[in-house]
Parts: sequence; C-alpha cells; structure tokens
Amino acid sequence: MVIDIAIASDKDHADILADVVGHPAGAPTVEELDYMCSNFDAEEIRRHLSTLEDAGIVQISELEPVPSPSDSPTQFAKLTSDARERLNAEGLFPQEAWQRQYTAVEKPPRIKELEALPRPRS
Repeated sequence: MVIDIAIASDKDHADILADVVGHPAGAPTVEELDYMCSNFDAEEIRRHLSTLEDAGIVQISELEPVPSPSDSPTQFAKLTSDARERLNAEGLFPQEAWQRQYTAVEKPPRIKELEALPRPRS
C-alpha cells in the first residue's frame, strides 16, 4: 500500500494524527480523541480517521467487547508501521514530543479510565 503522508499536512488531519501519535498506548479511542481535539465532534473525528485510514496512515483496530458497566469502546486508532517509518524519514510527528504534549493535558476521570483500557495487540 502506498502511504499518502501529504494528507498529514492538512491541519485537521494533523491535529488528530498528533493525538494518535501522542497517546500513551499509541491507540486512542474516538472518545479520547474527542476530548483532546475539542474543535471536532465524534462524527468529524471518525470521518478524519477514515480518511487517514484510506491514506494508509492509521489503522482502526477492534477489541472484542467485554461486558462492562462503563461501556468500554472497542475501536482504537493507531499509526501504521509503514506510516511511522515514512513520518520518521520526513522528521514529522516525533513520538516522544507528542507524547509529552499529550501527557501534559489535564484529563477528567473518564478519559483516564479510557487510557487504562487494554488495546488490540496489532
């Protein structure tokens, strides 16, 4: 698959991509992205993630649903390994820098709960 990293230069896609890269587990849920990217609603985030997925930059992974009182999400967005290689080669979206930025944001209990969820392995 050809990776279209040019799409990452679009501000909206870049905002979401930065939070995918910065997430402590590298695979945020839409709800986590919705909190971090307050200028988008969940539907807009899904649309942008779909575009990034079509470009080969992110992969949406599924986790088998587990019965839980907290309505745990089952979909997670993660950077593809090919995209990470291309972004590294271009010097774009350095993981350590974006993780520091992500970690510095104050998060409510629900987002902290989501961050602690298990993630798909691949």
